[in-house]
Amino acid sequence: MNESERQHLLEQMKRDAEEHAEHRVKRIKLDEEETKRDEASRATAEDQIAPEFISKMGQSVYNDKTTASLEDRVKRNQFYLQKRGLEERGMLNK
Repeated sequence: MNESERQHLLEQMKRDAEEHAEHRVKRIKLDEEETKRDEASRATAEDQIAPEFISKMGQSVYNDKTTASLEDRVKRNQFYLQKRGLEERGMLNK
């Protein structure tokens, strides 16, 4: 390979590298724009379908003062209390 062929090859490699870098920048910008659009559409979808009725229902079931006595809450959580006690004593594998 003589000097002129070598120079030509180096110049071609530089052009290819610059072109590759430009394409990379364009792909990154497109990806960022797509991500912003996805986030915006997700935010508007969440605003439109706000599950307020579920949280209100959960509050009424678990926080209603007429049905949620201390005794009822202890009975509901008895399994978890018992399980925690066994783990502390090393009788239950995690």
